[in-house]
Amino acid sequence: MKGGATVGKTVLTIRECSKEYQFPEFGLRTLIKTGKIPVISCGNRCYITRKAFEDYIAKGGEKKSDTGKTTGKQNIFKLEL
Repeated sequence: MKGGATVGKTVLTIRECSKEYQFPEFGLRTLIKTGKIPVISCGNRCYITRKAFEDYIAKGGEKKSDTGKTTGKQNIFKLEL
């Protein structure tokens, strides 16, 4: 699938997500590092689910807690093979 379409994939790399949603890679990396978008981490790679990114965009950006404050927790999941 190298260089192919990402349609139908539920999990995207940072680069694939950037191309598909016309969102800067640097911006995605910043959102991941600050914990605003949950990712699946496998080794040195991060994968973003379509649902997580689309939910983030649909909510207008910032992930808020119940108190209305921006949460600083990172949502990174390690995948062990």
